[in-house]
Amino acid sequence: SITEAHLRSLPAHLFDDNQELQSIDLSDNDLRYIPLHVFSNSSILPNLHNIDLSNNEIYELDSWPLIQRKKFSTSLSGETVPLSTTINLSGNRIGEITNYQNWSYECGTETFYDTLIDISNNNLTRLSDFQNWWNFSFINDFDCMWEVVQVMGTFDVSSNAFVCDCLEYE
Repeated sequence: SITEAHLRSLPAHLFDDNQELQSIDLSDNDLRYIPLHVFSNSSILPNLHNIDLSNNEIYELDSWPLIQRKKFSTSLSGETVPLSTTINLSGNRIGEITNYQNWSYECGTETFYDTLIDISNNNLTRLSDFQNWWNFSFINDFDCMWEVVQVMGTFDVSSNAFVCDCLEYE
């Protein structure tokens, strides 16, 4: 836990190959951006299932929470079971959702298990930004996006100033 330390940035590859890391709390800092290669590869951080980046200054969010959400562990019986994953990005300044990693979801092909991605209390305004996040090619794919939201668990976007305009539906 490194909270209230006034951190402004994280170096790319900071946690690479840290097989034991299960939880990271970087809340209440001054982080403005999360580089692409900090949390973007779930195989690099196989046991990480709790990421708290709440109450920072993050203004842009790439698709790494969608990549990071799929975690598995082995139970005592030897069975592979999904881990509950929580990614808290609430209370930031996120106004733009990007997909520089070109992550995509194909409807009906993946399971998100027990995942909470909290991006409440940010500066999001357009629902169509989520189309880019999931790498959907057409606005009609919003049906697929809602399927994803239902399957993945909880996706909190409350207390954002969403605006519905005609551009969303052209």
